[in-house]
Amino acid sequence: ILNLSMFMEGFYAGGDTLVAVLFNGGWSSNPAACDSVTIQLRNSTAPFAIAHSATGILLTKGTCQLAFPGSASGNAYYIVVKHRNSIETWSKLPVTMNAVTNFMFKQ
Repeated sequence: ILNLSMFMEGFYAGGDTLVAVLFNGGWSSNPAACDSVTIQLRNSTAPFAIAHSATGILLTKGTCQLAFPGSASGNAYYIVVKHRNSIETWSKLPVTMNAVTNFMFKQ
């Protein structure tokens, strides 16, 4: 499990919250649904191949929880955020995955 925290500038509503874009647009029944994001775990050595990928819902509190295979645990990966309307963003350093890993993208 990867517990990810991040805020996308275009959806930021202030006060550490995001706009519920999916809910407001009628695409989700969850009032906290902001938008979908794809998270890739990329190998920590060149050519940085995609080891695992998952898509989840970013919530208005800036959190997203994603499940990755157990084989990811104990390995270090770059965490990559891909979004339809944002610049692809990579973690500064590889992150060692555990059964539950918490990671925050921040400026």
